[in-house]
Amino acid sequence: MKLKFMTYNIASGRVFDRPMPEDKKYKSYLDLNRCIEVIKEVNPDFLGLNEINEDEKRFGCKSQPEEIAKGAGFEYWYFGKAISFPSSPDGAYGNAQCSHLPFVSTSTVHIPDPEFPDEEAYYEHRAIVKNVIELPDGRRLCVMQVHVGLAIGEHQNAVVKLCEEIDNAEYPVVLMGDFNMRPYDFLMDRIRERLVSAAEATGNKYIKTFPSNPELPSKPIKIDYIFVSPSIKVNAVGTFDSMASDHLPLWAELEI
Repeated sequence: MKLKFMTYNIASGRVFDRPMPEDKKYKSYLDLNRCIEVIKEVNPDFLGLNEINEDEKRFGCKSQPEEIAKGAGFEYWYFGKAISFPSSPDGAYGNAQCSHLPFVSTSTVHIPDPEFPDEEAYYEHRAIVKNVIELPDGRRLCVMQVHVGLAIGEHQNAVVKLCEEIDNAEYPVVLMGDFNMRPYDFLMDRIRERLVSAAEATGNKYIKTFPSNPELPSKPIKIDYIFVSPSIKVNAVGTFDSMASDHLPLWAELEI
């Protein structure tokens, strides 16, 4: 059975293609419909989302996961809260999954924060969405969506928790998300000991996913990933060129 999986950090629906001012800083504006159009173009069977909001007054939204799911034609969706922002304590921010295949179970797994923030970096509590989906033939997959922090201590804690979840999974695993780590980061080897990188399986290890706008001063890098259990075959991997977020969506056609 062939299925297309897609991971997309949508930056809360902010768009990044306005003209660059002379000081080289970029400005963004909100247009969630642009992300929805990208998703419809890629047309995945299963979608993982980072930086998405529920009832977040800063962005004037009631439920971005529901809006995306309905706008892109998904029957099922799940939101996993990581944090609320002080400016909007009733709102929630985290990860989500949308699917054409039914969820058997849904859960949010929290990543422990570093005990002592020990470097000059932005720290934010992070979480993993872990859902089990059922295929038409009755087989099941465990699909995880993660957004790893920026600091080294956050990287370490996330990898430990991810390895624990992979090792304890009852079914084959698809792991996706924004890892904020490069392919050559030694911590990524812990994941590769357990799962196969879809990009590497197709000979495109360094496929670039950030930033979407080539005018940004950041060098294009790969920080978004799709990993799969060794029993899952990877047929193709790609990105979709769009500035509907500061990340490019990453997709993989998998043979389950």
